[in-house]
Amino acid sequence: MTFNERSHEAIDFDEFFARWRADRLAKLVAGQPPEFWTAVGKRLEDSSDGTITTDDLIGLLHQEGAD
Repeated sequence: MTFNERSHEAIDFDEFFARWRADRLAKLVAGQPPEFWTAVGKRLEDSSDGTITTDDLIGLLHQEGAD
């Protein structure tokens, strides 16, 4: 196996982890106060490409003390 080749198990784990993280994040943001969503909107407005990353959302949750 070369350095760039990955096993099916590694790819499956990466996909599982990404889905688990997205599900966890969805549960964390559900029911957040308006101040959180205002911060999300501001972050989206300030973004050069109009997107927000999972890490950005987690950071905003930490700022709001929701973790």
